[in-house]
Amino acid sequence: MGEGPTWKACRTRASRLRSAQRLVLAGLRQDLAAVYNALDMLVIPSRSEGMTTVLLDAMLMGVPVVSTRVGTVPQIVRDGETALLVPIDDTQALADAIARLAADKPLRRRLADLGPGFRAGPPDRGGARRGDPRSLPLPHRVPPTARSGLAGDRIGGARRLALQPRNVLKTISIRVKRPVPSPAFRARSVLIESPQACLVKRMAMLDSNRIESYRRDGFLSGIRVMTDSEIRQYRDGFDALEAREGCQKSANQLADPHFDHRFVWDIATHPDILDCVTALIGPNVFLLSSHFFCKHGPDDKFVAWHQDLRYWGLEPPVAVSAWYAVDDSDVENGCMRVVPGFNRDRLLEHGKSGQEGNLLTINQEVEVDEQDEERAVNCVLKAGEISLHGGTVVHGSLPNRSTRRRCGLAIPYIPTHLKPTAPGPIGTDLKWRPILVRGVDREKHFEPVQCPFPMRGEP
Repeated sequence: MGEGPTWKACRTRASRLRSAQRLVLAGLRQDLAAVYNALDMLVIPSRSEGMTTVLLDAMLMGVPVVSTRVGTVPQIVRDGETALLVPIDDTQALADAIARLAADKPLRRRLADLGPGFRAGPPDRGGARRGDPRSLPLPHRVPPTARSGLAGDRIGGARRLALQPRNVLKTISIRVKRPVPSPAFRARSVLIESPQACLVKRMAMLDSNRIESYRRDGFLSGIRVMTDSEIRQYRDGFDALEAREGCQKSANQLADPHFDHRFVWDIATHPDILDCVTALIGPNVFLLSSHFFCKHGPDDKFVAWHQDLRYWGLEPPVAVSAWYAVDDSDVENGCMRVVPGFNRDRLLEHGKSGQEGNLLTINQEVEVDEQDEERAVNCVLKAGEISLHGGTVVHGSLPNRSTRRRCGLAIPYIPTHLKPTAPGPIGTDLKWRPILVRGVDREKHFEPVQCPFPMRGEP
């Protein structure tokens, strides 16, 4: 990738070696998020290096790294913990490390998950540890990047290897016994980088302005996460589920459908959604549950004002819920509404709704006065978009007054350090069955639950 001074020479050499079918000279690219998303690993074979920004980029984006012990790399990572390091000019050790990482799925998962929180070495006198992202220049302290996919990421049955000598990044194939899918993201390739590589601005799902907005208001809306084909696939999945279970049960009575239906699992573990979640609550994340809210219109069913965490029995009260729009969701068909920043740092007392048609499980409702209700924001979404809201944010939705269906999937996520104070949602017979979908569970506060289906990229 790129068109540096050796680009033509590389193209000529590839033609001479009859490698054209196994090598792609991509030229200049601006979609570095997609490129990183297509990688199984980043390999840095440099002999001379200062502070390699590509190493930082890859680790912050959850790409496992193999590198020589060059420059400041040994100060940034820990060998075997956050990356694999080999001696400079030891080609056999480099090849062995690449083969080891390709064959060891748990190791790839661990490096991919721990990379965004990398740190190494003893504390510096200034208080920050070497390798701590807080000590890096501002451009490197960014949330995980969108993984939007890279077309044509496999050539035949071979793995793809990206190589960048002297500003030219080209893609070649290396043969392995079998494809080795990456567990944590949609990845297919290996990136080898040289110190001459140029840093291209990454496209993050949530930039710093959006994260600041979430911290202030407690919610975000209108985040596109699905392709057109995925939108159709997941809508068809719900249509079939609704036809089988009936409209009434599908409206709000399907508990944790991600355990039984692959399409729900695929939505709840979609890499772009998980990237947004980890940017807001950290790298170690449980998928707590899933719940469809479907309103056919015209009808009087609504969702009363409430806080999610008030009846969840979790301490401390930290969570983020993604609301995925199966259908277009607007004011006419009863989209979700949020009171921005309304008491979002504490849990409020809830009573019972006095109005018929509340879709909440135990008919709970929190009182919102007229002034605060006037400040409410409508979370208008197109199918395939999500909104995100914190667990203490007051939200609800009005009835569907249209003739169109409004279906959404609510997906709550929590950081692994939370402790349960109840076995499940208070006032119900349901039990929490959290599944680790990102990072590691060091605290062990919950009984482990196995994934009902493989994660994306796993066989």
